[in-house]
Amino acid sequence: MRRLLLAPWILLLSVAPCAAAENVDVRRGVPDDVFLAVYSKHNPERDFQNKYCEEIWQTVEETQILDRVVKLVTSRMEDEQIAQAKGVIDELREAAKPISLQGLASAQEMVYAQLMRMSPVPVSQHLVIVRVTPEVAQSTAQGVKNLFALAEKYTDGHLSVMERQEGEAQIYGLALPPQSPIQPAVAHMGDLFVFSSSQDLLDKSLALLAGGDGTCKFDDPRLAEGLKQLPAMEDSLVFFDGVALFETLRGLGPFLQAVSGGDEDVDRAAKILAKVWDDLAVIDYEVTVSYTEENLNRTASYGKLLAGTDDATLRQMISGGQAFEQWSAWVPAGALSYSLGTGVSLHPLYERIMAILEEDVPEAAEGLASFDAMQEAVDLYLDADILQAFSGEYVLVSLPATDGDQPESVLALRCTKPDRIKELIHRAMDALQQIEMRQLQAQKLSLEPCPELDGFEVLSAAMLGAFRLRPVIGFQDGWMYIGSGAAGVKKVLDAKAGQGETMETTEAFQKLKLDVTGPVHAISYRNTAENTRNIADALNQIGFMAPMIMSMAGADASQEDLQPVQDVLALLPDVAKIIRKFDFLEATMTVVQAGEDSDSYTKRSVTVVRPAEAN
Repeated sequence: MRRLLLAPWILLLSVAPCAAAENVDVRRGVPDDVFLAVYSKHNPERDFQNKYCEEIWQTVEETQILDRVVKLVTSRMEDEQIAQAKGVIDELREAAKPISLQGLASAQEMVYAQLMRMSPVPVSQHLVIVRVTPEVAQSTAQGVKNLFALAEKYTDGHLSVMERQEGEAQIYGLALPPQSPIQPAVAHMGDLFVFSSSQDLLDKSLALLAGGDGTCKFDDPRLAEGLKQLPAMEDSLVFFDGVALFETLRGLGPFLQAVSGGDEDVDRAAKILAKVWDDLAVIDYEVTVSYTEENLNRTASYGKLLAGTDDATLRQMISGGQAFEQWSAWVPAGALSYSLGTGVSLHPLYERIMAILEEDVPEAAEGLASFDAMQEAVDLYLDADILQAFSGEYVLVSLPATDGDQPESVLALRCTKPDRIKELIHRAMDALQQIEMRQLQAQKLSLEPCPELDGFEVLSAAMLGAFRLRPVIGFQDGWMYIGSGAAGVKKVLDAKAGQGETMETTEAFQKLKLDVTGPVHAISYRNTAENTRNIADALNQIGFMAPMIMSMAGADASQEDLQPVQDVLALLPDVAKIIRKFDFLEATMTVVQAGEDSDSYTKRSVTVVRPAEAN
């Protein structure tokens, strides 16, 4: 009877370790000193998208593209080399056989983390934790161990496989020389498969997963603060810690000083590096979540800039532009793609570079003086005339073709010195026309008034005329416009003047279901499916025309020399088939705006996926 009473407790104790491993939160395994932490989990709402990925892989298999690439690579090898390479490939396949790619792809949860370290050399270390089944975790770890064993075999023992047990975790590692920053290791613990490029990082992660002391990255209070500003996470969560990243990067200077043995030039470089990090370290953190609404893949981000960094160079570069109060006024209905943003101002960067050269590189004084003299001689000042003339704001719009097959493109840049820039453009044209080069003279370059647009000019050249291109350039209301043709620029100007429908009212915008109110710091839209199909069409056309091109170019070349190029070009039509399968991603839009809190910003994006019923 006593044995019967003890039996349930014995059974409970025997299964408790496994149950503990399978119930542990995978996020617990991310140490708090990483600068990037990503957590993702399976969301059934996106299962219909798996079919598109399966179709891509099916096309890869049908075209036999991978086998053809291998054959192409080995085609110029000797028979003995091919046999040797085939033997190694067969060994790799056999060793990796226990790795369950399907099991990993079907993971319920996954964590990825990245950590910067300075010793023994500056390098980024990586950590991956995947929740699968205990069987998949064990077999996959065994497969990686087999690959480690092959590395040991082919390095004649210079690398060695190590194996050990730590609590519930079975660990396999590949011991490289101590001076190597990469020391890969894997482990399986219950239903968890863990990989790291650093055995120390893996050990630290396993200790946290086992309930050891220490805090994990997902315990950071800033993450909790950011999540309060965002929708609930359904698919993934990303936490970027700018403070942690730059805290490590600031160690690069001292590291260089330590290994240089007191070299004066290295000491000076370390001093300059310290200033560079201070100028770049402006981001406190950014939190991003992704979630799904029917066929819309959405992400939302909340970020904070570091308080007290207003004078940092990067902060000055990105904060000087004026937000767009009415962004849609720039985008005519029917636009294929568009991008608007406050951009970056290069003037603060120029000033900072000049200051560092004057303060820390005194021997540059002579070169800087010569540079100043040259600018004065040609009456062209890089900073005053060009960098200060453009404050960073930009608009880029692509519109359907008016004449011909090529879409119209329009670029607008905010310009504070339009008269000076116009003068410099005409000076450049005059200088080009004075160059006595037969090929250049034959182009008959000129800038003439544009009959369709008042105040604009048309750039004429023989080569442009052959392709029916008539680029225009002009200035209006503090903006410089450059267009591939007058019709596209006119559409943008009309939309901006309120004469015509804008993109915000179209069905293409409404299907994104993205509410954009208030000033916008950046917004972009891409017809992803159309772009994908255009790339596929271009590759297909190149592959179709390749034989003719090769016959024309190969008059002085032997067939043997041309064969590798022909073989590569012959792959293009099948590469196009694979690329075309990605057109299930129909459109993408991203918008960046100021946050409600000081020094904060928000970023939202949406990707439209072809609905399952559309197939």
